[in-house]
Amino acid sequence: METLPFEDELLRAAVTGRLSDEEWRSRIADDLKPVCGSAERARDLPAAWTALTGRVDPHVMGPLTEVRRTVPVVLLSNATTQLESYLAEIGLSESFDTVVNTVGHVVAAREAGLTGLHYRHVGQLRDAVAPLLRRG
Repeated sequence: METLPFEDELLRAAVTGRLSDEEWRSRIADDLKPVCGSAERARDLPAAWTALTGRVDPHVMGPLTEVRRTVPVVLLSNATTQLESYLAEIGLSESFDTVVNTVGHVVAAREAGLTGLHYRHVGQLRDAVAPLLRRG
């Protein structure tokens, strides 16, 4: 899938804190005006995708909850400024010991020797946390 010319630059600005989530969505709407035919239709697109929420996968939360009984679980994310409110909205605000939200913090964490896991399926998560569960 091809990205729009503004997409990478604006997303990078949003996930590094140079733009707030609201500013990011507003700028996207501005850039979509020519494609959508009107400012109102362009604003409707980010508003519609903002209304979408994901779902909490119990197959992921199960192992994380178990691991949390043994070691702290930290969510590292390169999300926008809306991450904390989004976690609250979907019932996950108390599911992590700490939430760190920017790409810069991820780099700093790795440099400090912390382990990070970017998993693509729950099996990778289970494999990664299995040694921690055997400790207790």
